[in-house]
Amino acid sequence: MNTELRNTLQRASIVIGQAYGLIRQADDAQATARMAPVADTATSGLGCLLDIGVAAGGAMFMFILGAHLASRLDLLPLPTWAIILYLVIGVIGIPAVAAWQLHLHLISPAHDSNEEARKAAETAEGDLRARAADLLSRNRTVLAAIPPEYCYPDAVQHMLHDVETGRADTMKEALDRYDEHLHRLKTEAAFAALLAEQQRQTRLMKDILTVARLNTAVTIYDAWWN
Repeated sequence: MNTELRNTLQRASIVIGQAYGLIRQADDAQATARMAPVADTATSGLGCLLDIGVAAGGAMFMFILGAHLASRLDLLPLPTWAIILYLVIGVIGIPAVAAWQLHLHLISPAHDSNEEARKAAETAEGDLRARAADLLSRNRTVLAAIPPEYCYPDAVQHMLHDVETGRADTMKEALDRYDEHLHRLKTEAAFAALLAEQQRQTRLMKDILTVARLNTAVTIYDAWWN
């Protein structure tokens, strides 16, 4: 077994695995940052509906309450100025203030929370990508032994396994064996797709033949009895 190659691949496997873990976390943070505006838009929509609902419900309640009190207290007919004043203050003003206060205490904090989540996710993404870049930079000597197109966890781990089990003694042999592995996977995938298509076509033909037999039987039955 090529001990030097094994040690190089072991170190590379650790470094690349850690770097990819950081990159995956950065991708998750990026997705969270992208979802924040969507959540904020949903919050805004919910806030509008809530504001309209509270204002409309409050206006209706105040209108009915005013009419009931005026009738109950025998205040009718009211002077025009009193009706206008009540409509402006009671039916419009009070419901609008109630909706505004509700928005201020429920929707605005939700907006602030969404913005904080977005900023935190963007900061985390930048930090994670910087850490991954720094990790790769500090170990560039180890990674230089592996072609860039093979610097990902599956490739390095597969090559390390081949070296440790004596199936490969040089980097070229390890790379060739991994290429064969990839080719075999592609061939198996293509065969699986072909087999699935054949099975689909077979089921289709069976269905067609079943329908054809039924139609033939019906035709014979009709011919016999008619």
